Amino acid sequence: PPPPAKHPVVPGRQQEPELAVPEAPVTAVALSPCGNFGIVGSAAGRVDRYNMQSGLHRGTYCRTRAAGSDGPALLPAHDGAVVGVAVDSCNKLMVTGGYDRVLRMWDFKTMKVVSEVATASPITRLALHPGSALCAVACDDLMIRLFDIEAARLVR
Repeated sequence: PPPPAKHPVVPGRQQEPELAVPEAPVTAVALSPCGNFGIVGSAAGRVDRYNMQSGLHRGTYCRTRAAGSDGPALLPAHDGAVVGVAVDSCNKLMVTGGYDRVLRMWDFKTMKVVSEVATASPITRLALHPGSALCAVACDDLMIRLFDIEAARLVR
């Protein structure tokens, strides 16, 4: 049999030099519905987008620090491991869940945070229903919560 293919995950550090995030294991992956992009989340809280045909890095989903705060201008997508990523059926919104107890919704194209919702417990997994924008989130407290990612609110 042929040897397994190797595709290193190498983020484009030159594109966001202010984002100081160490290299870390991949903890979450997703494909965009169109199949053009692969999304990779890491144990360090970083979320990167890659072109599936070329394998080239196409951007990093970053948060911006509040004005007047100390520290770097750009922050990783989550403060801790990214445990789930998913893209809606129109490539409009992306949702990420972190062990930091936050569910974040991102504009897929601009890679900016649109909204976020705090959860009562660290998130361990998420699954997005493509037709309804409902996101099921499993948490450390053994509860499954249902969020509407367009309205950015808890539904059940």
